[in-house]
Amino acid sequence: MRSVLSSKKFQESKYELPMALGRTITNEVFTVDLCKMPHVLVAGATGQGKSVGLNAMITSLLYKKHPAELKFVLVDPKMVEFNIYSAIEKHFLAKLPDDSKAIITDFTKVIQTLNSLTREMD
Repeated sequence: MRSVLSSKKFQESKYELPMALGRTITNEVFTVDLCKMPHVLVAGATGQGKSVGLNAMITSLLYKKHPAELKFVLVDPKMVEFNIYSAIEKHFLAKLPDDSKAIITDFTKVIQTLNSLTREMD
């Protein structure tokens, strides 16, 4: 992933929300603009790379955007996939004012957070 993120194609990308997803079968860097595909469904069997793909997406955006331009809401009910991002909590993670942690692990807080985000976007 390091070579993909440091590639000229990714570094000079003019995409609004660039995501480097890896390399093609011909070894070219594969990037997409999240603005052009605002709905992403990630599915697959155990061990098929879903977490790797999500981490690639998140890391791409972190490399190209300033904290003032981007905030993540991360839901991790298993408390294993997104713990690594707790280090950037103060800069890149959005959270409700009454929550102590930015990474949501309790399903009951997911609806409250999504409703809050909806109000923010309106």
